[in-house]
Amino acid sequence: MVASRFRKINTPLFTVLILCWLIICLFLLGQTSVLAEELEEEQEAGQETGEAEHLPLVWEAEKTGVLNRPSAILWDGDRLIKTGVFSIAFSFDFDSDPELDPDPDPDSGPDSDSETDTWKKRYAGALSTLSDLAWNGSSYVVVGYDGHIASSPDGEEWTGQESGTGERLRGISWNGFRFVAVGDKKTILVSTTGSRWNDRSFSGYSEDELERKLERIENEIEIIDRAIRRLNQQVDARLLQYQENERKRLENEQSRLEDLLDGEPAALHDVAWNGRLFAAVGDEGNIYTSSRGHSWTERRSSTVRDLYGITWGEGRFVAVGSGGRIVTSINGMHWQRVDSGTEENLYDAAWSSYEFAVVGEKGTILVSSCGLEWEQVEITVIEAEDENDKGKDENDETNNETEGEDKEEGFSKSLYSITWADHRFVAVGERNMVVQSEVMERDDPAAGEDADPE
Repeated sequence: MVASRFRKINTPLFTVLILCWLIICLFLLGQTSVLAEELEEEQEAGQETGEAEHLPLVWEAEKTGVLNRPSAILWDGDRLIKTGVFSIAFSFDFDSDPELDPDPDPDSGPDSDSETDTWKKRYAGALSTLSDLAWNGSSYVVVGYDGHIASSPDGEEWTGQESGTGERLRGISWNGFRFVAVGDKKTILVSTTGSRWNDRSFSGYSEDELERKLERIENEIEIIDRAIRRLNQQVDARLLQYQENERKRLENEQSRLEDLLDGEPAALHDVAWNGRLFAAVGDEGNIYTSSRGHSWTERRSSTVRDLYGITWGEGRFVAVGSGGRIVTSINGMHWQRVDSGTEENLYDAAWSSYEFAVVGEKGTILVSSCGLEWEQVEITVIEAEDENDKGKDENDETNNETEGEDKEEGFSKSLYSITWADHRFVAVGERNMVVQSEVMERDDPAAGEDADPE
């Protein structure tokens, strides 16, 4: 009876306590939502102002004559190194004098070394056009046409290495434990030292894979044909032109896949490391990933455009390619397209610890703080003080025809490679052009130590 009376007395009290508890929870939840919204607004405002501060919007271009057809550029912590036809070139006073002094040596050939006030050229061991280079802290390794690989501890004396392939090698990367080089016909080579190389190449698409790809494209062409017939009836010229362009693109892709069915696999152009994975990109939107460089997995890239360059930064891969294509991924497995705002071919990308920069055709430079939204920047051309800068490039017959073109119409030379160096971006391109961003006086975040994945 006492227990029954106790329950009768405390049941309303228990109900009141529950209601009070619910009211307090709802109040705290509301306060949390308000604080979260205020914090988000502050972050967005800070991000907008931060982007304005961080993005390098001032770029200058100047011609240097020390190296023919520069194809890649690298910063090793002390010097800039660029590759070209037969040779590499070092900038040995980049820190003390950022002005790149154009002073070509017209008598220098592929078998000789030459110097200017800022750059010195060294023969890289073979009569081969060099495509890319990497530095592991104690040795430089360059790759190029005909399977050419050479290494050097100091950049002065180079030793040719046996690659085991005659295919053109287009890109190379170092992850702290091994080099990975990629090239034509899906060639993939791996080395821990830069002197002994193991072949991890693909044999190409299987016949079943190619037939499935062709079947998918045929279905897409059929859908576009139906859309074109419908648009012809509606007389929508703009959409009709878009569909016709898309059909032409698919026909080109169909032709490439039919060529592959005859046994000619696509090329891989570049490779990057994110701390856990290598990602290699190439023709027809091909992307492959590997944790150690030994076995590789194909990934869906969300594009069939050729991809020429890739980098890692801000927690994501950024890959660039033909027709202004940019695709990104936070894990290397799932990729999404983003709008670049340009239709020009994009050839390379770099990360500065604060922003991405992408270079490409006709002097195109894009910058982004996150890799998802891009802004195009203009380039100012610096007039050469030395009249020798107006000399002919031995390998460029159209040099005279385009003299003064950049001054009249804006910078329009294609840029092939870019790197982050000494608080600025530096890019190289056709007709020996070197393009630099404004100096960004910031302390780079400390880089974490890589771990060799098991």
